[in-house]
Amino acid sequence: MGWGSRVHDGSKILFMALMLTAVVMTGVTCVVVVVLSSLAGGQSDQPPVSGDRSHGNAPDFTLTDLDGHQVSLSQFRGQPVVVNFWATWCPPCRAEVPHFRQAYEQEQGKVVFLSIAVDEPASAVRRFAEENEMPFTILLDDDGKVASEYRVSGIPVTFFINRDGEIMVRYVGQMSSHAIEEGLRRIR
Repeated sequence: MGWGSRVHDGSKILFMALMLTAVVMTGVTCVVVVVLSSLAGGQSDQPPVSGDRSHGNAPDFTLTDLDGHQVSLSQFRGQPVVVNFWATWCPPCRAEVPHFRQAYEQEQGKVVFLSIAVDEPASAVRRFAEENEMPFTILLDDDGKVASEYRVSGIPVTFFINRDGEIMVRYVGQMSSHAIEEGLRRIR
């Protein structure tokens, strides 16, 4: 084996080590977000509120769904809405899908569920949605602008919006069935 082969093998090993480090760091980042949100009771820096206090009005947006249709938040005014920001590569995002699916099935026709994939190609999102049997509306935030408007700095993040368009709960981290039920209770 010549010197060139050893350099080439060394490059492969270095590349594989860098890729493994990137994967581990992505997982660590998701875990840190989940752990920090758990320590804070699963909430953002502002506690969830109900009644006449809110986190303010939800910014309107228009995004494309997986079928190429434009969907705006404002078209659901008068209905409670759950908006979830996520990505296919995020383990906590993947883990909360069954809980959202169950809530959607229980609340179908009473609550709107908008699932926003951030900075993801449509093909990856479509494949993920089919594999995970996601029945709710899935929207593509290709450039992350809507996530920025909602001040999403890590994912997953879920917003519970009441009939008047006010954000009643902002939940940072992986949602459990109980947490989703609590958020829904505050916007029904």
